[in-house]
Amino acid sequence: MSELPLFHAQGLTKRFGGFVALDSVDFEVGAGERVGLIGPNGSGKSTLVGCASGSLRNDGGAVWFKDRRIDRLLPHQRVRAGLVRSFQLPRPFRGLTVAENLRVPLVFAGRQGRAQDAIDDALEFVGLAARREAMPQDLTQVDLRKLDLARATVAKPQLLFVDEAMAGLSHSEVDEIIALMMRMNERGVAIVMIEHIMRAVTAFSQRLVVLVAGRKIADGDPEQVLANVEVQRAYLGE
Repeated sequence: MSELPLFHAQGLTKRFGGFVALDSVDFEVGAGERVGLIGPNGSGKSTLVGCASGSLRNDGGAVWFKDRRIDRLLPHQRVRAGLVRSFQLPRPFRGLTVAENLRVPLVFAGRQGRAQDAIDDALEFVGLAARREAMPQDLTQVDLRKLDLARATVAKPQLLFVDEAMAGLSHSEVDEIIALMMRMNERGVAIVMIEHIMRAVTAFSQRLVVLVAGRKIADGDPEQVLANVEVQRAYLGE
């Protein structure tokens, strides 16, 4: 990892009333890195993504992207800086075609120039070029996931948080999404994968970070992390 991480959260804390969702978590991602973020339900994974992307405001700590502190920036400002996220449940605009859905993140990211070329490239990249005029309600579950990734790709991220993009997919569809994310990474995009499908996480990740009850309990080489007794007890139930 480079001396200056692409992304760095230090002492990240988030409370919902009396519930501490993140308890002074340190988390960093290097340029071009593939990181798996795992943990039981309610461990704080999606809260961390929300604080990183700006959909949630942290109550303590700080977040940097490259050399800039960003934890008081609005979500669209973070996107324009190069930090993008996808969501657990795809929520496309149902009244817009697949291609039209990609115009929205282009505006959000401030990248309206040559919009048609950007849309064509993103749809071709995720394998949805033939469905460009389809409506979201006519897409399969895996194609909805691809559309969500296309909406992220079109914003030209340097760092992408992918929040459970494989939930409900078949074995072969999971492999499709892994391959797509690998190709995104080959283009230089650092990716943080938040996922419960361990086969996918271990196939994709160069490094694993484990959250339990809002605290980071492990961070390192995937084999070593998964061999950690505390991780096995907390996450794998062993």
